[in-house]
Amino acid sequence: MNEQDAVKIAKVILEIVKYNLPVDCEEDIEILSKKLLSDLRDLGLVKTLEKWLREEDEDLGFTVSP
Repeated sequence: MNEQDAVKIAKVILEIVKYNLPVDCEEDIEILSKKLLSDLRDLGLVKTLEKWLREEDEDLGFTVSP
């Protein structure tokens, strides 16, 4: 799979997630979506997967509102 395919798949998945979450989570999913898509473009698929699949206690380098 190339990076363009990964971005297309990520967009579809994020839209599905967005429409199945409560409205009050919409801003948070937008932040996560933009960051993920940005990482896919900037880092490529492999590096993005390495970054986003870290252990739970590791910081991704950004926060969303509680």
